[in-house]
Amino acid sequence: MIKIARCGAKEAVTAAFEVVVPEAVRHEATMEAFADGVLIAVNVAAGRVRVRQAPADPPEARVLPPGGERSVYALAAQRPAARIVSDDRRFIRRLAMLGQTAQTPATLLVALAARHVAPRPVILGWLELLRPLVSRIEYDAARVALKEVR
Repeated sequence: MIKIARCGAKEAVTAAFEVVVPEAVRHEATMEAFADGVLIAVNVAAGRVRVRQAPADPPEARVLPPGGERSVYALAAQRPAARIVSDDRRFIRRLAMLGQTAQTPATLLVALAARHVAPRPVILGWLELLRPLVSRIEYDAARVALKEVR
């Protein structure tokens, strides 16, 4: 959410997708008064982000640290159409061990383009603002993918 907000795409993302976080993520983010916790709280209050209690952790989720990451996995496992979005490389690698993919902030911008949520120049502008916050590989891949979106 932070990177998406910093590049200016938060409103488009929350309008285009149902954004749900497990209670554990909301709690972890807000208990330390991190900037992302404030952002989550504001978006929850505005109804742009919904908070859900995650079901019990599936047994295979033990490869994930207890708390938010397990809750994200458990919530996504409950909803087959759900997509996990994260920029945490360690979390993404562990999800891959479980056969679960994750989108990154840059690939989320590509998804916005595919849904024709905003004009391509606007999305390219968001990607440029995201550039210093993501890896070069992620940036380059998103740039190529955006050119291919019809």
